[in-house]
Amino acid sequence: MPYTQNPDMVAMTIGRIVLDRLNQGKTASIEDILSDLQNIVSLGQKGRISEQMAKGALAVMGRPDNLSTLPSMPRLTANKLAAR
Repeated sequence: MPYTQNPDMVAMTIGRIVLDRLNQGKTASIEDILSDLQNIVSLGQKGRISEQMAKGALAVMGRPDNLSTLPSMPRLTANKLAAR
């Protein structure tokens, strides 16, 4: 089954990116996630996320070509997550 037809795989892929970013003290905005996914597609596997997994997640997220056209979203940081 292609990754785009398995919502659990897409959720796991995006979740790994978010958790990795937060563990590194980085923000996890939509723009950040899309950028990381695009980097994995361009540069190859990162950790346990393959190019195919990244492509599947990008397809589900609409794969915008220009990240500047996305609406501004609040940034999630590890501190904000811990405060919840």
